[in-house]
Amino acid sequence: MLESKGAKIAALIGITIAIIVVFFLFSFLSNLTSRSFMMPAYLISGVLILAGAYIGYLLISESTTASVSPATTTSTARAAVAQRQQDAQAEVEQLEQKLLEDPNNIQLQIRIADIYLKKLDNAPTAIPAYKRALLLGPTERQKTYIEEQLKRAGNALGSAPTTYEISQDDVDVDLDVEVESAPELTAEEINQSADEAYEIAQTLEGSQKIGFLERVLELDPTHLPARLDLARAYVESNQLEKATREYSEVVRCDAENDAAYYELGHLYQTMNMVDQAKYCFQMVLKHNSRHKLALFALGQCEYRLGNTEEAFQIFKVVTEVDPQNPEAFYHLGLMFDLKKMPDGALVAYKKAITLNPDHVLAHVNLGAVLAGKDHFDAAFQSFQKAIDLNPQYPFTYYNLGVMFEKMGKRDQAKKAYQTFIEFGKADYPDRVATVERYLASGALDNRETAASAPTGKSPEANSTAKTAKDYYEDAKKLAGAHKIVALKNAIRVDETFFLAHFELGNLYREMNNTERAIEEYMNTIRIAPKFAMAYAALGELYYQLGQMSNALAVFRQTLTIHPDHPVARKWVAKLEKDGYT
Repeated sequence: MLESKGAKIAALIGITIAIIVVFFLFSFLSNLTSRSFMMPAYLISGVLILAGAYIGYLLISESTTASVSPATTTSTARAAVAQRQQDAQAEVEQLEQKLLEDPNNIQLQIRIADIYLKKLDNAPTAIPAYKRALLLGPTERQKTYIEEQLKRAGNALGSAPTTYEISQDDVDVDLDVEVESAPELTAEEINQSADEAYEIAQTLEGSQKIGFLERVLELDPTHLPARLDLARAYVESNQLEKATREYSEVVRCDAENDAAYYELGHLYQTMNMVDQAKYCFQMVLKHNSRHKLALFALGQCEYRLGNTEEAFQIFKVVTEVDPQNPEAFYHLGLMFDLKKMPDGALVAYKKAITLNPDHVLAHVNLGAVLAGKDHFDAAFQSFQKAIDLNPQYPFTYYNLGVMFEKMGKRDQAKKAYQTFIEFGKADYPDRVATVERYLASGALDNRETAASAPTGKSPEANSTAKTAKDYYEDAKKLAGAHKIVALKNAIRVDETFFLAHFELGNLYREMNNTERAIEEYMNTIRIAPKFAMAYAALGELYYQLGQMSNALAVFRQTLTIHPDHPVARKWVAKLEKDGYT
């Protein structure tokens, strides 16, 4: 076979000349010989011409093919490579879109990293992709594979590009793959991986965010920003015990982290751990004595703990530090109320309303204070404003009832109390029950008879009981937690005044102070062992606390006193059905 293009052309020309010479030779011989020789001569000449033409076609085709093939092959190869890379890039984009929907899918992350390394020959992008896969908590088999690929990618950065085929073996952890063990990550690489995971976590929500933050702390337990964010994420998902643990660890490692102390204190408030909350807010104030939020929260803690004077002093400071805070002035008004200082309460409530004209509770309490000073027209205007802002707030009508009763307008008082019952029965069942009993007693129908009902005690005891009743009546005029002082005064004067104990129990229950609530319900039962409502209230509280056996025992005791008690009957049936004895 001829190798060069010139040699092939020369051969073709030579064959053509040879055929022509043979043709003319046969023609000359035919003229010299007989005619019988002419036909074979022409036939042979034609065959030679066709043979020469075919040989020429082959030579020209081979020459053309040989001259075009290298360029065509190179172009086709490049197009194929470009198409494979385009397909690989499209596959990566599809997988990354799926990864956004399922960011914890480690198989997807490994597949993406493999494509970058083995199809796109992009080791710089593959390396962080493999490291992100490590942050997703791989199995030992997956971890071994990822570390091997990281090593391979690192080698690729310092050598010529290498193309690898990706098979299912690359991401299937159930298949046996023998790889060389990769070296342990350095401290710097671990910190970098933790920081990368923390950045990813900032873009996530819910359980996905929690998973990434937990992985950060596995890599770097000293990463306090991640621990603080994990505590917040636990709070959002209502995992309060875990949140408490993480906040506590933050403040243990950083005793001056005011944000962690404040948020932990707020969490303790939510969990009704008021003493612990108080300590956290005190730690914040130790570092910053004029921290507005911590001061206000500490005042709330003192208030809930019944430390009126301490709360009063704190709220006074809050109004100085944060003079535009309506809640601070409202709570200061509450403290003035508890200290029986109505003039101070008036000023505080009015200031709260100036700062926030839509503060319903401030309007209600301002009306109560005005009614207590017999400024009935002004009090009615405050109550009316509260109704305009929130026509279904029950304690507006309760205080209206108290005012109308004081004015001697018994029918209007009844209507106000009945409206309180209508709007308050869902959220304040215990207080509603007290008002219902009060109306059922006929006190508004024949006040003198009710007030002078015989008690079975000596005149001196009756006198003492009447004084305790006065305190009890005063407590009924106060809404919310500021009934505590009046109720405690009633008990101080007459420790056997069981209604004051019962109301105090209800009040502590509303404030989530369950220990004191149980204590007061038990005091009520001790003094009035036939008072079925105290048993029912105690049983419901035990049920809320998850003490099912105690709840069932108390509800059964209720039925021994009041066999048709609807609440007790319902709970006994439910608890017995659930298997409690």
